Amino acid sequence: MRLNTDDMPEMELCLYPTEPRLEGVVSGLEFCIDSALRSVYFRCPVFLREMPGIALPAHDQMVRSQWASFVRNLTVFQEALWVNHPGKTYLSENKALQLLEARKAGLTVPRSIVTNSTKKVTTEFAGESRVMLKSLDTLLVRQGDVEAFAYAVPWNLSELAKETMSAAPATVQPYFEPKVDWRVTVVGKKLFAVKILKDEKGVSGDWRLEKDRVRFVPSNLPAPVSSACLRLTKQLGLIFGAIDLVEVGGEFVFLEINPTGEWAWLVEQAGLPIDREIAKILRQGEL
Repeated sequence: MRLNTDDMPEMELCLYPTEPRLEGVVSGLEFCIDSALRSVYFRCPVFLREMPGIALPAHDQMVRSQWASFVRNLTVFQEALWVNHPGKTYLSENKALQLLEARKAGLTVPRSIVTNSTKKVTTEFAGESRVMLKSLDTLLVRQGDVEAFAYAVPWNLSELAKETMSAAPATVQPYFEPKVDWRVTVVGKKLFAVKILKDEKGVSGDWRLEKDRVRFVPSNLPAPVSSACLRLTKQLGLIFGAIDLVEVGGEFVFLEINPTGEWAWLVEQAGLPIDREIAKILRQGEL
């Protein structure tokens, strides 16, 4: 059964926390979910990212916050297999924690700082000609009626020295060039990896800016890297994880893991059976 969070105000729902049991009516269909619930596929971020420039009425703010909390409170179904559990998702969305856990898991991580100090960047990366600036969290902004998404941005260090970063912190890492991007999707104990190529070469900068001109090539990672990716996902308490790596000079470097990452395009464009693996785990209710 699918419960679409956008449609919840149109449903009749009643949660009995201590049993636990969820009763409801959706489009005239009555249902009851009890402690026999086997699995939950949870695809939502666990907190709301507000869009600047949108002045929501007080009533709408109340509706959004309370339904978001209602969804999180469905974790009273403790015996069900969650893919992924909201609590684990919340922790795993933190980029600094990801880097720490990736290093513990045996992955190579880039030299990284999270700072709002231009001076710190120029000092820590002295000798580098360019660095990558990344938002600390997914950055959605509104420009007029248009929603905008911020990508990772390369900066010349000499130009950055003339700017100020004091308004907000950012993650700063080395600029890798040349490199080949990899997307690694972990589902339970299985791993699906693709190389991302344009004209049979790696893509400079953020490959997502070239997403309509790249190919996703199913490929095998070295066994130690595959094992480390599986270990990282387990350490974070996740069953699903979308991991971004870059291959630089034959070495694989961890960038980030997304506990609610997209994957349908890998099924469609690379033929990876990610959907079937997720469905199998949900059907079994166990790994």
